[in-house]
Amino acid sequence: QSSRTPMDAPPAKGRTPAGGPRLRVGFIGPGLGGHGQVRQGLAGTGSGGESAAAFLGPLLEAGDERLEFAWYMTRPREDAVSDRLRERTVIWRNVAHGGDADVASVIGADGVDVLIDIGGYADGARPGVLARRAAPLQVAWPGWPVPTGSATGEIDARLGDGATDPAVAGNTGALGRVLRLDPCAWCWSPAWAGATDASVRGATGASGRAEARADGVTFACVAPLERVTGEALRVWARLLRRVRASRLLLACAGLADPRTRADVLARLAAQGVERERVEVAGDGPAGALAHADVLLDTFPFNDPAGACAALHAGVPVVTLAGEPGLPHARATLSVLRSASRSGVLETLAAHEDAQEYLEIAEALADDAPARAELRRTLRPTMLASALCDAGAYAT
Repeated sequence: QSSRTPMDAPPAKGRTPAGGPRLRVGFIGPGLGGHGQVRQGLAGTGSGGESAAAFLGPLLEAGDERLEFAWYMTRPREDAVSDRLRERTVIWRNVAHGGDADVASVIGADGVDVLIDIGGYADGARPGVLARRAAPLQVAWPGWPVPTGSATGEIDARLGDGATDPAVAGNTGALGRVLRLDPCAWCWSPAWAGATDASVRGATGASGRAEARADGVTFACVAPLERVTGEALRVWARLLRRVRASRLLLACAGLADPRTRADVLARLAAQGVERERVEVAGDGPAGALAHADVLLDTFPFNDPAGACAALHAGVPVVTLAGEPGLPHARATLSVLRSASRSGVLETLAAHEDAQEYLEIAEALADDAPARAELRRTLRPTMLASALCDAGAYAT
């Protein structure tokens, strides 16, 4: 376990096991921070909360004798989630107020072998640190549409799998080199996601939720509002017009602002969706999933964290996968493919076709027995899949 290490503290010394020095893996952002063990680093946006920790925490917790982790926090505020992550690192530095050159120098002095950028284009990202080549190998976290091998030399490769970056004839990889982590580029844990037994019980029929509602089917979205595009709202409005006995439940971070909320509702109304058929949830994503029948994924920027939470709650997820080579538009496809060994969940993914997305969602709305079966089986199927196998992912 590491304590908080000041920016100006001496370089940290790693442990040297019998097999030789470890690879030190560093995360810069809200993530985690190492055959020998290479030190791996993650550059990102600070304490990304439970959604980021749900993917990063399992990796740190499972560990591997060949690795050790460093973390470089890029936001000044830390919380209980970052405290849990810090307990599993050998170095934890808050670099929010450090200049790019100074932070890059510190990471280099700490001996990070691999630096993983979890910030991408989000607030708090530190491309200036990456541009100064803070580590010998710099990698982008799965799902970020970050070009590799660019003139600035910020990112050498990005992490992906056969779903985010399939080998397609004629596809040279517009975003550059991919390090494949098949069968899945992600690893997710409900313990790190803050999933509660109460929300799962509510979503799996213990409260009668699996039975038909008097007011019909509830479609839900739990993605951050910035991922909800105008095109997604138009498609969802078409869906509500086609499935008359339905409503839309929005639990999107950003809708607490009254003016923003009014704007979203007005845009849906302009598409013919009655105000009474749209509900803005006040109890957050977990509470919304306890009342949802089908989760509607966002596009072109998917919400893999929301998809994982929904599957764990027994709620099927409909996604619209973008073209190969655009990882941000195929992240939820990756989740669905890896969460079921039978491949049944992948049938809920449309491929570059909004009409197909509509038809899949409408078919689920019309098939209550199928939804009830999914509620019963989704959670155990997911937990037994590669998506939740932290031990295999860490090695």
